[in-house]
Amino acid sequence: GGSGVNEGDNVDCTSLFLSDVYDTHDQACKAAKEIAMSNSFSLIVASVKRNLGEGNPRIYMDCNHGSRSNSYTSDPAKTTRSKSTTGKLGCRFRVVVQSVKIDGKCKWRIHGIKSSGFHSHRLEVYSERSRQKNALSHVEKMNIKELEATHTQAKDIRSLLNMKYDAHHNMTQIYNETAKIRRERLGGLKPMRWTLIEAQRLGYFIECEFDDQRRVTRLFLCHPESIRMLLAWYFVVLIDSTYKTNKYKQPLVQLIGVSPVKKNFNIGFALISDEMKETYAWVLMQLKIVLGDR
Repeated sequence: GGSGVNEGDNVDCTSLFLSDVYDTHDQACKAAKEIAMSNSFSLIVASVKRNLGEGNPRIYMDCNHGSRSNSYTSDPAKTTRSKSTTGKLGCRFRVVVQSVKIDGKCKWRIHGIKSSGFHSHRLEVYSERSRQKNALSHVEKMNIKELEATHTQAKDIRSLLNMKYDAHHNMTQIYNETAKIRRERLGGLKPMRWTLIEAQRLGYFIECEFDDQRRVTRLFLCHPESIRMLLAWYFVVLIDSTYKTNKYKQPLVQLIGVSPVKKNFNIGFALISDEMKETYAWVLMQLKIVLGDR
């Protein structure tokens, strides 16, 4: 805790960080951030030192208005306010979260650094909402999960949440949460592996080839409903290719069918690694297998 320091520049804040002991580095870092926020500034993790040859593992946490190019000084008179209008004001304030041995167990302590104990900017008075760092609530996370499942864009998810809950979430929070949701959905599998398993489960016609490093070089997929339509209307098949429009930056071959009323429908697609004659022959061979005797 602290006394709510916010009166101006060059305030020595090292005394705010006492030698409390924490079981994990996460707990210690969280406590350091809470102490900072309650005293009108914010901390971010700047670097981590794990080399035991240099002493106990430690985590350096800097003021969020700092800069990687800081040259730390013990003279507060030299910590002048930058004229920059950005969030990086060159502030030199820093604390350390350090591993210590207590009764043979690894614990963590927070302590300030006298030579880096001053802020070079006026401290901010944060609202209660800001002090909580706008953490996503359980309800908001559930909303994000529902919206992500409908392929809602991250910027739209952010706008909807901020409007619905009078929040001030940023894009980083939304990106992190949607990435977490996708990782959970994959269940630890690689995206391509998960796709193949799901396609088989849902009854797709699927065929793929791999190289020596088990990377997919050719992939052919047809949805069950597309197969049903193809078997009914197989007289016209169009082939369309798009280039570098997917994350793998490989040609994507789309097969299009035409119904009796001149409506197009998607037959399937193939992700290929090259545009050689043999590769397109492989794609057409998979289509022939789907058609059977027709």
